[in-house]
Amino acid sequence: MRRVLLLGVVVLVSLGLLAVPVSATTSPVVGHWEGVDVFDGSRMIVNISEGPNGVVNVVFKDFGASACGTDADGMWLYGGQAKWQGFVEDNVLWTSGRGGDGVGNGALWCMASPPFVLGGPNEEPMPFVTYDPETDTLTDGFSLFSRVRSN
Repeated sequence: MRRVLLLGVVVLVSLGLLAVPVSATTSPVVGHWEGVDVFDGSRMIVNISEGPNGVVNVVFKDFGASACGTDADGMWLYGGQAKWQGFVEDNVLWTSGRGGDGVGNGALWCMASPPFVLGGPNEEPMPFVTYDPETDTLTDGFSLFSRVRSN
């Protein structure tokens, strides 16, 4: 009886009469990425995870954001971080601010004590990085991010 049932399922699937649920396709940008800031040599990471309805969540950290200030020798003083939400279209990750106050509102925050914001959150979607499937890398037009792991 099991063989007949199994054979019946195989026939129905092969004829396309029985739908087999397939999980949603994961965006190729989802994962943990690392790069080096070409302007100041600091380490940067981007963690991209899937959210509902095709939205991706982005956490960006620059461990030495020269935009947040430098000392007399030109060395960066603070790291910077931001949290965005976005979507992927034609291998481009578009991001915008998450809203709200404080660290994580879509603005770049400099991690001084106390933290201070560098610019406001970008409310309109803007291109953040482009994915290159041939090299499995992300680029913002300057720096290159390599995949460390998939989430």
